[in-house]
This record gives sequence, structure tokens and C-alpha cells, in this order.
Amino acid sequence: RGWLLCLLPLLLVTTPERAQAQAWDKLWLTPDQRGQRAMEAGDAERAAELFENPDWAGTAAYESGDYESALQHFEGNVSADGWYYRGNALARSGQLYEAIEAYRQSVELVPGREDAEHNLELLEQLKQQQEQQQQEQQQDQNQQDQDNQEQDQQQERGQSEGESQQDGQQQDQQSEQQQQEEGEQDQSDSQQQ
Repeated sequence: RGWLLCLLPLLLVTTPERAQAQAWDKLWLTPDQRGQRAMEAGDAERAAELFENPDWAGTAAYESGDYESALQHFEGNVSADGWYYRGNALARSGQLYEAIEAYRQSVELVPGREDAEHNLELLEQLKQQQEQQQQEQQQDQNQQDQDNQEQDQQQERGQSEGESQQDGQQQDQQSEQQQQEEGEQDQSDSQQQ
């Protein structure tokens, strides 16, 4: 019995405080409260796992950079806020057209909502710039294709001209050879006479 009383204080001293705090948190705090504490501690990824409220979980996922998960959490929220948050997650994940549509839905539900209108305007400008860049790239590609086609045609013409010149040179050589042979034939005929 004496040993047991002596060991009891040692067991209490060696129990890790963090594990004990987590056990108390699970007993006394709701998942959303634990998620809030994780957010306050700067652990958005853990908070997204803890939150039961889909909007809070979506916000935590967005803060941690997990935009796909954020989209899933915001999917059921058809309020102006839900559309706005969905637009943010879509924009961050590079889905500009879908983000623009989400912001439009938000503004349609709450006309004059400045944050949604501002983001909508920015994304429409970005979309316009991208389309302009694509057109310029397409024009550059078309010009390059046309230049390559012209070079190919010039090379083909050069090859056919070269072949014509070679044919002409061969014909000239054959004519000269024939003339030589005829001249030699004439000489041999005149010598035989």
C-alpha cells in the first residue's frame, strides 16, 4: 500500500499535458469549438477537419489552401455568402468562368454587394486579358505557320529550279558530247578520203 501511494504522484507528473488537454477538449467542447481553437492557433487544415458547420469547414479549408475541399463544403449553401465563398474558391483554383458565374449569383441575390461586385469586375478583366492573349498567340501561330509554308514553297521552287538547271546542264553536256562525236566522225571521214 505504501508503494502505491508513492507511485501515484509520479504517474500524475508524467502524464503529457497535451494529451490530457485534448481529452478534456473532447469532453467539454463541441467539434465547432475545437475547430475554432485550431483556427485561432493557426492550424486551418486541422480546423477544417474538426468543424461540423460546413461554412466554417469551407472557410478553414480555403484558408489552408484546399480549394477543392472548400468548394465541397460551400456547395450546399445557396445564399449570397455561399455563392461568394464558392466564387473565391473557384477563382483561387483557376476556374475563372465558374467563379464569374458564382459571383454573378451572389450579386443577383444581394444587389450592390461590393465585395462580390469587385471580384466579379476583376475576374472579367482577367478573363478579357486571357482571351486577348490567346488571340495574339493564335495570330502569332498563324503568322508562323504562314511563314513556314512560304519557306517550304520557296524551297520546293528552289529544288525544282535546281533540278531544271541540272537537267539543262546534262542536256548541254550531252549536246557538247554529241557535237564532239560528230566532229570526230567528220574528221575520221575526211581522213579516210
